[in-house]
Amino acid sequence: RSVAPGAVLIEQGSEGDVAVDLANGVTLFLEPAALQFLRGTQIDYAREGVNRSLKFNNPNVTAECGCGESFSVE
Repeated sequence: RSVAPGAVLIEQGSEGDVAVDLANGVTLFLEPAALQFLRGTQIDYAREGVNRSLKFNNPNVTAECGCGESFSVE
């Protein structure tokens, strides 16, 4: 598999991680503590031209920064 520069391909999560299988065969490995922030979130694997990315639509977000990397939840 090819991986974008700066990206890391992980075939297996750490002990205790929760595996979330997406419809396209991608598996996310999450620490159990992260689940409270992602509850109800729709995660899409998006293809835009040659780019691939994960899009997160979290209905619980109450505020986020301008770049979209930081957010607050209810």
